[in-house]
Parts: sequence; C-alpha cells; structure tokens
Amino acid sequence: MPGRRVAPSLLCVAAVFATTPLADAAPLLPLGCQTLGGTIDCDVQRLDDAMVTSLAAQKLDRWQLNFVEGTTNADLATLAKLPSAYFMVIRSKLVDDLTPLTKTTKLVILHLFTPKLESIAPLEKVKTLQILDVQRTRVSDVSPIGSSKKLRQLFLGPTVKDLGPIATMSGLVTLHLTAPPKDFAPLVGHPKLEQLTLETFSWKDLKPLASLTTLHAVRCFKMPELADLSAIASMTSLRELAIPSTKVSDLSVLAGMTQLEVIDLEGVPIASLAPLAKLTHLERVDLRGTKVKDLTPLLASAKSLQQLRAPEGTTDAQLEPFRKANPNIWFNEAD
Repeated sequence: MPGRRVAPSLLCVAAVFATTPLADAAPLLPLGCQTLGGTIDCDVQRLDDAMVTSLAAQKLDRWQLNFVEGTTNADLATLAKLPSAYFMVIRSKLVDDLTPLTKTTKLVILHLFTPKLESIAPLEKVKTLQILDVQRTRVSDVSPIGSSKKLRQLFLGPTVKDLGPIATMSGLVTLHLTAPPKDFAPLVGHPKLEQLTLETFSWKDLKPLASLTTLHAVRCFKMPELADLSAIASMTSLRELAIPSTKVSDLSVLAGMTQLEVIDLEGVPIASLAPLAKLTHLERVDLRGTKVKDLTPLLASAKSLQQLRAPEGTTDAQLEPFRKANPNIWFNEAD
C-alpha cells in the first residue's frame, strides 16, 4: 500500500472493501485499516479473532477480499470467518483447500489463482455463487457445482475436459474455455447458455460449435489459425461475433445474419464489407488493423451504430456520411 510500510513477517494480506457509508464505518475501523476513496482498505498480517470481530462489527452489506501470494490454508480459514464476503480473489501457490469458504453466506464472485488446487468439492455447499473462475487451477472436475441454479458465469482452465456437469447448471449464461473439451454435446439445448468464449484454441474452423444454434455470442480470442466461419450459419440467434487476429478472410456467412449487433474484426485479413450491407442492427464494429477501404456497406446500420472503430487511415470524408445519419456514433479517429 503506497505510503505504508508492511512488516516482513506478514503471512497474508487482505484488501477489504465495503459498501457501507464511510461516515458510519470510519469510527469503528480496526488498527491497520484506512479509508481510500469510497472504500475501507485493510492490510493485515493475519486476521485473528479480535480483528474479525472488529471488522464484523462494521455491519457491512458486502466485503471484497483479495488474498495475495503467501496466503495459506490456515490463513484462509481465519479470513472465511467473515460470512458476508461477497467478492473474493485468492492468489496463492499454497492454498489447495476451499473448505473454509463453506462458511460464507453471501459469496457471489470467486476468482482463483491457486495452481495447487485440484478440487472445488467444498463449493457444492456455497449456494450463492454466480461467477466462478478456475482457469488458473488444476481443477478437472466441475461436477460439485453441477446442481447450481444461481451460477451465471463460469471460467474453466485447460484441465477441464468433461462439460457434462454444465448441462444441469440451469442458470449458466456465460462459459469461457481455454482448451477444447471432449465434446460440446452437454451444451446443446442448454436453457440459458448464451455466451461462449474460446481462448487459445488451435482450431481452423468452428465446426464443433455447429449444433449450438441458440448462442447469442461467440468470442474467439488468441486463435490465430481460425479461418473458416461457415459453421456458425446455423446460429440464427447470434448477436455478437468476436474473431480478432484470426485468418478469416471471407465474411459471406454473415450476410443473412441480420440480428448481429456486435462484430469484432480487429486484425482480420478482410478487404470488403459487402456481406454486411444488409445488416441493419449493428451497434459496435471494430475494423482496426484490417485492409477495408470502403465503409459504405455499414451505412445500412448507421442509425443503430453506437461505436465504429475504423481502419487506420480512414478519412473524415469517409466518416462524414455516418455523422450525418447519426451524430451520436463514437469513432476512433483520435486513436
């Protein structure tokens, strides 16, 4: 923490933020805490019972806890005595047991940067979770949260190959994968799943996704070999497509996808936007790093456009028709 020396014997540090008005909370702040902006920020060696009692006395609606490197299972057990923890990030090579989190009663967001962690079994008892990130763990089995009704966003690492448990996560809306699973069959017909993000896949096409016809958003990041979009033709509900820095050069499959609202084509080797000429609902388009010279196909969406990141070298004259059609469009000509 700038301006504050930390004793070398610290076992762990927790950054704690609260939504309660500071005017009420400040008089009760325990030693080692200060107010920064609109939050309460505490640096602690280790939360002993006295510290927990002092913090709990603040009667805060929500806590944000950030456990940094050096946190042990024992430290986590102590910190979990704050049952109203709402947002938690755990960054530690020493933590491999989440049992203390079963005592939380309001935990909604959990990000884990714990490379030794192999099991999320304790999270079966944490019924309040809505966002869970296990990308940077050794977790391979997500069945303990398979019956979750509240989980809405799930971020999985390369060790998870079986998506079977996701079929029963009835509230899941967003899924982020960093490696191909065995298959995508468990996702077919999912009642809520709308957004799928793929990262670091070596795919050349999206054929494995062809049966996921109800997706609203497909995002492909760090997939430089991707060249063929034909498999998404069946996704008649698709509203967002992100394929930055891929080898896609043919956008013809998008010609009939009139429901599209967001397209990210940054760094894609395309030269023509002709297939987009009949799309009338586009709101955000990113063309930076492309060879596109003619923007007129996008004029069909001028009234709905909110943001247009034009290719480098785009002139004011090229943007003027858009300004006339919609003065509220945000351009990136200053980038």
